[in-house]
Amino acid sequence: MSAKSDRSDVPIDWARALGAVLAILAWGLACGGDGSAVRRHTYPPDFRYIPEAELHASMQELAWQTVEIQQVLAAPHLPEASRRSRVLESLQRMEDATSALGPGGWPSNHPRLSRNLDAFREDIRRARRGVEAEPANYFFARSVSDACQRCHVRDR
Repeated sequence: MSAKSDRSDVPIDWARALGAVLAILAWGLACGGDGSAVRRHTYPPDFRYIPEAELHASMQELAWQTVEIQQVLAAPHLPEASRRSRVLESLQRMEDATSALGPGGWPSNHPRLSRNLDAFREDIRRARRGVEAEPANYFFARSVSDACQRCHVRDR
């Protein structure tokens, strides 16, 4: 069964076209339904593909820990040892969340993230050093949420 295209005089064999599409889909599913096998051949070796679910999970963790730090630092009657340990724990979880996104300085399917990830990690490390100092300095821990603005600033 052949049909003619409206745009040219070349006949279209719909059965072959459908067969080719189905073969490509079957190949994609057989080689890993998430597309990772195809990405290995279509992206350069130093490219980090970050699936949306992974990105959202990391961002959600970063947001949660930012709120936790703000709440801990705003609690007036919290003992200093508890305050310090909870802030350090949140900073560690933030470091873990950024590690899950891959190494910094590598291109990814989220270019804004790739450009700013190393600087954000440095902000977290600076906050950690401040909290670990004697006496603890929470300035950078308070401002770590401001570092989120590198990626999440609204265009004006």
